[in-house]
Amino acid sequence: LNQAVEKVRALDFSDVALVTGDTTLASDPRIVSGTFDPGTGAEPVVYVGTGTLSPHATTETHNNTTYQLYEYITQPAGLPGTRRLTVVVTWTSQGSTHSRQESTMVTATRRGLPLPRFLLAFSSPSALSRGAYTYATYGMRLKNYGARDSWNIAGPSGTWSYVVDTNKDGVLQSTETTALTDTNGDGIIDTGPIETNAELFILATTKTSDDVGTGQTFTWKFTSVAQPLASSASQQLTGTLNVSGTPSPTPTPTPTSTASGSPQTPWPLPAPSCATSCTLPVGTLHEPTLGDHLTSGIPSTWDLNGLVQTGQHNYSMEMPGSVGRYLGRGGVLATDTNKLVVADWRQQATSKITVQPGQAVLYLYVSCLTGPTSETVNVGIGTSSANAPSYGSYTQQATGTATLTTCDGTFRQLAVPVTISSSFSVTKNNWLVVRAVLPSTAVSDVRLGYDDSMFASTVVIPQ
Repeated sequence: LNQAVEKVRALDFSDVALVTGDTTLASDPRIVSGTFDPGTGAEPVVYVGTGTLSPHATTETHNNTTYQLYEYITQPAGLPGTRRLTVVVTWTSQGSTHSRQESTMVTATRRGLPLPRFLLAFSSPSALSRGAYTYATYGMRLKNYGARDSWNIAGPSGTWSYVVDTNKDGVLQSTETTALTDTNGDGIIDTGPIETNAELFILATTKTSDDVGTGQTFTWKFTSVAQPLASSASQQLTGTLNVSGTPSPTPTPTPTSTASGSPQTPWPLPAPSCATSCTLPVGTLHEPTLGDHLTSGIPSTWDLNGLVQTGQHNYSMEMPGSVGRYLGRGGVLATDTNKLVVADWRQQATSKITVQPGQAVLYLYVSCLTGPTSETVNVGIGTSSANAPSYGSYTQQATGTATLTTCDGTFRQLAVPVTISSSFSVTKNNWLVVRAVLPSTAVSDVRLGYDDSMFASTVVIPQ
């Protein structure tokens, strides 16, 4: 009896089952309608098409006594991954029939060192579109279905950071700073040990290049540290990136002039241009250090020194919405000082700036708080002798307008052209100003997206 039990327990779990082609099953009175009662109530018999437990009823002779051996495999209720083995032995001695029975549970345990088994998938979109010189972040998920293991990460060339995605949303937050390191000393960044059925969410971030309009492909290969040569040791992910929304920056501090009416390319339309000759420098919209429209102080998590912030933030914490800057309806470009209805960005001139005739363009991300609807944004460009938040002595030089035909809860880029008919100057230490308002006829208040890794709004003013 014990020998029969141990023989079955030594089998692979997939073989612990009766075989449908076993001819001894039909004549076994203990199997009723595909069930067997091991003494605790009827349980379904587990069958496979081919296997080693066939026939399930055998006869053996020991010391001139003949024994009938019956093996049953059943599925106990509420115990997935577990099967019940019951062995029944009967024999006749001195005219009397005797019977013995033994039952034991068999589980799907692994013997020896199992092969790596894991799931690798993106937890963010695999195809991204970002502006030049912003940040692209890919979220990844690795779930371990095998034995405890670590995985080395062979990533794309260039500078990448890898941190733990604490809230598992595929978006880099300013509070997510736990970096992946080389935990086993082999010189390769790895996941660190991951227990069976545990998972790790990872964020891979890089700064985008200036290759506007050029598609890029990135590949990450994850390889088991415990068994790097196993057939299932490695999996890989491939992501794509399209750099859009801003042109290649000028490579020298003194940019070369462009020909009259011939803007740099590729620009999102409408494109900036020069009436005669000028340069077309790109300016990135930043959240002012003082917070020009906040009623409370700047949170300590904001990065005020980078080209764009590495996370997304609520610049108007006291107003509806959660990302970007709130802008209400009814602002007046030339005169309004109400920070809830006019957005204002200013650049101080370290030397005299001369704005040339041509077409300036503000590339701004807009999201409506209600909708979908269409939304018109009015933009002004001018000068001032004071910085925000005072909004002092603003002199408007040119205006423009554009309409976002579909405005809803998604940030969408709107290009607002501003025609500059005559040149004007910004004297040293004064301020070049860009303003945006919504007309009183607008249907919805909005959120403006800028100064973050996903929405790097820019302005191009001919100079």
